[in-house]
Amino acid sequence: MPSGYSIYKILRPPYDSTTGNVVGTFLNATTNGQTTSSSATFFFNPSSPDYFGTFYVEWNGTNASTGVVTEHTKDNSSNNYLSIPITSTNDVPVLSITAVELNSNGNFKVNEGNTLVANVSVSDADGGTPDINVTGGLDAALFTHSNGKINFNSSSGFDYEFPQDNGVDNIYNIVISATDSNNTSSSQAIVIEVANVNDPPEIVQGDSDLIVTIDEDANLTAWAEATGGSFALTVSDSDIGSSNFTWSVSSAARNGTATITDNNNNCTIVYTPTADIWGQDTASSPTTGQT
Repeated sequence: MPSGYSIYKILRPPYDSTTGNVVGTFLNATTNGQTTSSSATFFFNPSSPDYFGTFYVEWNGTNASTGVVTEHTKDNSSNNYLSIPITSTNDVPVLSITAVELNSNGNFKVNEGNTLVANVSVSDADGGTPDINVTGGLDAALFTHSNGKINFNSSSGFDYEFPQDNGVDNIYNIVISATDSNNTSSSQAIVIEVANVNDPPEIVQGDSDLIVTIDEDANLTAWAEATGGSFALTVSDSDIGSSNFTWSVSSAARNGTATITDNNNNCTIVYTPTADIWGQDTASSPTTGQT
C-alpha cells in the first residue's frame, strides 16, 4: 500500500479486471477486517484455489498529517487503486482410487475368479481429462485401466492356486498414475491381495451321461461284466490341500437301485434293476469336497 497514510480501508472486495466478478477477500492479517493501521499487512484469499488473472482492490486512506481521507478507485483520477496480477501455474492431477474391498491389512482385496481391482477417477483444476494408466510396480504388466476401472488381465480372473505375481504369493504390487496435457502427473501405489475361494470338485469323467447297457433282470454278475468289473468315478479338486470327499446318489434310479461305495476321491457305483423292467433308467451322483 502507498505510504503517507495512518489508516487504510478496503472499499470493496477484490474483483477481476476482466469480468468484474469478486474473486476473494483482501483482509487485515491481524484482525481479519478491512481496516488497518499503516503498520499492518493485508492478504489476498482467493475464492478459488485455481484463480489466476489480474484483480483490482479499491481503498481509501487517511492522510497521516492532515487527516484528509482520499479514495482510490478505478474511476478515480488518482489511479492509486491496486492492480495485482496472479500468474497461472499448472496444477497436479488429483487421483481418487477406491478398492472393491479392503482387507484387514488395509490392502486391496480381490477374491479369486474376479478381475476388477479398483475404481479410479481423476480431477484437474486446470481442466481437461488426464490420462490414467498402470505405470509401475513389479506386477504392472498384469493390469490395465479402462473406463475408470483397474482390471487384472485375465478373462478367468485371479487364480489363487496358480498366482502370477512376481513373488508368487498372491500379493500384487502396482502403481497407478494420472498425467495431464502438460505431462504433470500424480501417482499412487497399491497392494492387491488375492483371497482363496473354495472351488467345487470336478468329476474327472465329466458331466456328460455315462451309459451302461445290460439285459432285463440282469444280476450283479451281468453288471460287473458290462462295466468291466465296476463302474467307477474319480474326482479332482483344484483347491490346495483338498483331500476329503463325500459321494452320494442325489437323484435315485426310478426302475432299480443305484448304490455307491465311497473311497474318498473315487467311488464305485452298482446298479440292480427292478425285476421285469426294461428301457432306460438314470441316477445322478455328485460329490462335495472338504479340506
